[in-house]
Parts: sequence; structure tokens; C-alpha cells
Amino acid sequence: MINNKGVKFGNYHSYTNWNLILVEGSVEFPQAKTETVNVPGMDGVIDLTGVLSSDVKYENRALSFEFAWKGSYDDREGFLNKISEIASALHGQKLQIILDDDPDYYYTGRCHINDMKTNFQTMTFTIDCDCEPYKYIIESSGNDWLWNPFSFVDGVIQLESFSISGTESRAFPCERKTVSPTIKWQPDTAGDTLTITQGETTVTISSGSQIVYDIRFKEGSNTLTFTGEGTVTVRYQRGTL
Repeated sequence: MINNKGVKFGNYHSYTNWNLILVEGSVEFPQAKTETVNVPGMDGVIDLTGVLSSDVKYENRALSFEFAWKGSYDDREGFLNKISEIASALHGQKLQIILDDDPDYYYTGRCHINDMKTNFQTMTFTIDCDCEPYKYIIESSGNDWLWNPFSFVDGVIQLESFSISGTESRAFPCERKTVSPTIKWQPDTAGDTLTITQGETTVTISSGSQIVYDIRFKEGSNTLTFTGEGTVTVRYQRGTL
């Protein structure tokens, strides 16, 4: 029985759209960006990792997938035409990548076709992807997430929208990736502001949409307290390793 599991690159699925059989796949973990200072006469080193950002940052991660064409092995022309079709769709492109074996997450990376091989029995090639360090959760507050409105600029998929009248607290889940949310404020009365408190930090924003850099969502549950009269929309990206 042929395994029809595969990988979705943007709007194309390797098996459904291209009749490719996934032979082998690998997903590397990103390397941590570390900074150390070697001081003569001192045991070990001084570890400066996280000094500037208070958080560990990571290099990109590599994804690699080897595919075999489902067509006849003696149809070399058909194989080359298929490779050209696939290359036109993804070679050099930055795409969303979803593995059938990990369907709740997507990766974002630039894809390249490499190692095209043919012999008397098989025709294979490899798609290598240089991806951002985090994989991102596919969800939007319980609603169906649509591909069309996705933006590579902010990559936002988590969306919370609610009305407040007075003071109200809300908890926002976050994974390993630390983020500052984009908050949109629509007051009931023109000119009214929104006050947001997170721990010891308090900020006030006017109507409109903005990234609130003083607010930081870290791994776990993050509580914000809002004071105002109107509608609040909070959006941010949830990423894990």
C-alpha cells in the first residue's frame, strides 16, 4: 500500500497535487545563539547569552524532504516536466510548510529543489527548506484559520476580540516564542483611550492598531488588565520549538 502522507508547501500538497511519495524527511532543531567570553586565568567562560534580550535567540532551522515520483520509472520526460512544474511553484519561494505527521503546526521558510537523481528504477529529488526557528500553531481563538489573510510581515494567527465596559482582565496563552502583541482599540466614544496593565507595566493607547512593545507575552499564561469603554482586539503569533 502506497503511503499518501506528505508535506504541504504553500497551497500544494506533495502527494495530492504532485503524486510524490515521501521517502524520507528530517526536521532539525535550531541552534541557540550563544555568546561567551574566554577570560585568561579564569575557569570556564563568561556566558553573555541572553544579556541583551533576556531570552535565548535561535538560528534558522533546516527541513529536508526526499521525494520519489509515483510515475513510471521509464517516463523520464514526464519526470522532468513534473520537476519543472514543482520548481515553478516553490523553488526559491518563502512558503508555509505543514507536515501531515504534525498537522497542528506550520513552518515558514524558503524552499529549494536539490539532488535530482534518476536511475533504472527510481526518480527522486530533495526539497530543502531554510526555516525560521519556531514552528507556529495553526489556530485563531477556536475559529477556522484561513490561508488568504495570513501575512508574512507579522505572521499573526492568534486573534482575540472582545468588548469591555470598565475594567476587565484576560489571560493569553503563549508558547516558547516571546512576543509583543498587536492591540487594536475601538472606543465607544471618540477620543477615549485604553489603559493596559501587565504586572508592574501600564500603558495607555489611543484608537487604532499598534504593536505594544512594553507588553511581552512569555511562555505560559499572560494576564492583561484593560480599562476603557469599547472593543479590544489582541493578535499575536504563537511559536514553539
